[in-house]
Amino acid sequence: MILSLLSIQFAARVQVLSLFALVFADLIFAVPTTHLFGRDSIEQQLVVKAARRCSVLDEDDVRSLPGWPKVEKFVSDTWGEGSFTLKINPSHYRDKRATMCIVDPIPIHPSGKHNCTSKRVEVPPERNSKVVDVEFGYRNIGHWNITGVSSAAHAELFLGHFKVPEIGFMNLQPIDGRGEFFNAPDNSFTTVASNMTFKQTELTSVRDQSCTATIQQGVCHIPSAGRIQLAATGYLWITFETARTAIGNPNGGKHRRYAIKIEEVLEDVTDRSVWIDYEGIMTATTRTDYFNECRSESRE
Repeated sequence: MILSLLSIQFAARVQVLSLFALVFADLIFAVPTTHLFGRDSIEQQLVVKAARRCSVLDEDDVRSLPGWPKVEKFVSDTWGEGSFTLKINPSHYRDKRATMCIVDPIPIHPSGKHNCTSKRVEVPPERNSKVVDVEFGYRNIGHWNITGVSSAAHAELFLGHFKVPEIGFMNLQPIDGRGEFFNAPDNSFTTVASNMTFKQTELTSVRDQSCTATIQQGVCHIPSAGRIQLAATGYLWITFETARTAIGNPNGGKHRRYAIKIEEVLEDVTDRSVWIDYEGIMTATTRTDYFNECRSESRE
């Protein structure tokens, strides 16, 4: 009897521990991703997902495309009038998927007056040594706000490749960058592009002189904006109430279900595209012309 009672208590404790483990796992998965954003939102607090170039297309996405009326006309011209249902990404046709993907690269366009400074800055040596880690090159960091979203692929987290433009007044060539963003209002994101390199050197030693390492640093803040294009590709499955043949092949077999490829019906990519608008500031930083400055030590 005592053993039976102990067994029951042990089993109850195991169930409680199992329940705690499930709740704890859910809490871990729901960790907020606010490190990606400049302000909080419901999506940022509750959504944890991997950023990607494409999202899975659904029926609402398709019907929101600018070219959807052309799809309806293609269906009626090909198989005749009549109502039909739309199916996308059915589980038994995994080789015929439909997606909404970023059209890379995403352009960034300067949109306002820039503000620039240039000065020599000190590069401090490592602690208790004369070794200096010098950073050379160009870095562009953009801070952006989403100002217009699309109903298609709403609240999806995307990874985009951005094309930072030529900056003529700084003699800088175009450079590629990356950024993650939500297709949702009141969100912000950051892009980073860099060709910075590091070189380790040692401060010059000059008798009776104090030496410091300096480098010329230029910084420009440039108001900019852009549009992120998402384009739909893949298969749509059309199902009619009754079996029918194609109008152009009246002697062909009758079927209730047919598949069409979006990009073959909507050849103009703008007909199957939606856009996300963003604006903000990109900060271009250059570091060039490193050298040591040595000055005589003052003596009393």
